[in-house]
Amino acid sequence: MNTPITIIGAGPAGLLLTHYLLRRGYTNIEIYESRQDPRLSSPDTQRTFPLALQARGRQALSKIENLEEKIAQKGTFCQGTLLHSQKGKTRSIPRKKPLLTIDRSVLSYILLEELFQGNNQSKLKIHFNHKCININSQEKSISFEIENQQITNKKYNILIGADGSNSQVRHYLESLSSFKCTKNALPDVYKSVYLPLKTADESLCLEPDKIHSIQLSEKVRILLVPQGENNLHGVIIFDKDNSPFEQFKNSSELLNFFQENGGKIGQLFDLQEVENLLKRPVAKVTTIECNQFHDSNNILILGDAAHAVSPSLGQGCNSALEDVMIIDELLDKYQDNWDLVMPAFTEKRVPDAEALQQLSNYTFPRKKSLIFEYFLRLRISRLLNQWFPKNFYRPIFELVTETTLSYQEILQLHQGWINKVKQSQ
Repeated sequence: MNTPITIIGAGPAGLLLTHYLLRRGYTNIEIYESRQDPRLSSPDTQRTFPLALQARGRQALSKIENLEEKIAQKGTFCQGTLLHSQKGKTRSIPRKKPLLTIDRSVLSYILLEELFQGNNQSKLKIHFNHKCININSQEKSISFEIENQQITNKKYNILIGADGSNSQVRHYLESLSSFKCTKNALPDVYKSVYLPLKTADESLCLEPDKIHSIQLSEKVRILLVPQGENNLHGVIIFDKDNSPFEQFKNSSELLNFFQENGGKIGQLFDLQEVENLLKRPVAKVTTIECNQFHDSNNILILGDAAHAVSPSLGQGCNSALEDVMIIDELLDKYQDNWDLVMPAFTEKRVPDAEALQQLSNYTFPRKKSLIFEYFLRLRISRLLNQWFPKNFYRPIFELVTETTLSYQEILQLHQGWINKVKQSQ
């Protein structure tokens, strides 16, 4: 199939879509990425952030032969979550199905490497260090900035934006009268953190197959994911107007804060990691809601470019990979007629994206009284579902992460709780 496809963004969604298109027989695909080629440096040394691949994300990966298995070889399976207390006690939240956790850069590296197996080189071109700066849909052309100097124009036939929450493709669509987009900055921001999983003191070693979390104070919490044999990669999440990093005079005071309030996790910090932590930038999270994911001039957006969400349910990457699988299903249905596929994708996926926003924003309450109720509901619903599976449905988090039930259906099942949390905030 010789229909030219141009993809902006070489992250997991853009790369997986390329795998699907090559499998379908497309022979003229070009990808443009603003960053450098990740193969030029070892992905093991790149410090990005861990992803938790759940049921819907893994289903999308499994459609490409041997791909999920190769990703699993570089990832870590987590059987549940341990909630740590400052006094050293833990509360376990088990999982029926394990999460496959992997660093985002490693996932992208594997997806990229696997693209160039077999005879794909003649069907695919990837251009790194190409920053998209403008789109002209009337002329069907794209302008790029190369190495901060040269600007070039490139014609497109089908243009797909998989370029994240700051998508340049979406920025262009926002200039169209029919396209509506809402952006909201979440009150929480975060910094990446890297800790050892094991220490010389065996009593401080954390379980290697669990995600670990602790609430340091009312608005500061740590979330850590095991990566490899002796690494914990994660984030320190805090209120953007109340940064713990601005409350202490030096790194020694900050280290004391972690060690005094962080239970077992706090004891894993050392002065070097605290100093590195102070130098790392604060990352903000912006949610994106769009009324459509396509334009009639053969432009389509997916993943975070179309529907970035709060990371609370870990659905950013998973929903993006599911987007790819849905596009593939629509290409089957409409026999690769993109004029029909693009509006069908909007019709099918926008309601799901709206439901996911609700689930991500309001599954976990902030009000203390509702936090107790949340865990009580969690325990009761699990028991009732185990005893009477046909009459009582599973908790929100399990339905989202362990099934491929649509986000719309999950929201309908739990609309009462979502409304209660929403009204409390």
